[in-house]
Amino acid sequence: MNGLTQGIKINGKEEGDMSLSKLLKIKETFDIIYIVGVNLKSGEIETIGDKSKLVYDDLVTDLFDNIDSIYSLDKSIEGQRMPQTWRQGEVKCIVCKPSNNILVGLFYNEYRDTIESYQWSKEVNKELEAIWKK
Repeated sequence: MNGLTQGIKINGKEEGDMSLSKLLKIKETFDIIYIVGVNLKSGEIETIGDKSKLVYDDLVTDLFDNIDSIYSLDKSIEGQRMPQTWRQGEVKCIVCKPSNNILVGLFYNEYRDTIESYQWSKEVNKELEAIWKK
């Protein structure tokens, strides 16, 4: 398993396993199947989870296929309220930007109604942002 924060400097210091353990906790607590994390400054892409457990994995490819598509995604959400969400059938992705140089995609199979899903995604984003504020 790749570690999202291995080698990623957050706020000028190594966060390492502390952030990884919190991301794993978010993954378990919120039943996230697959996480893609990107250090936009270095271009490093890390993943947690098994995307084959998603009903479809095309959304992962559409949003996080390579560093160029990730930079395009980052540019498209510039100035937008976080989190932003994308959906393909039953698969949903919450895109969060907990710091200026970090972009995170959280993928899961959605079963909530629209309002419940929106409120839940805001809660997930709030927890993710807390990782990078410490």
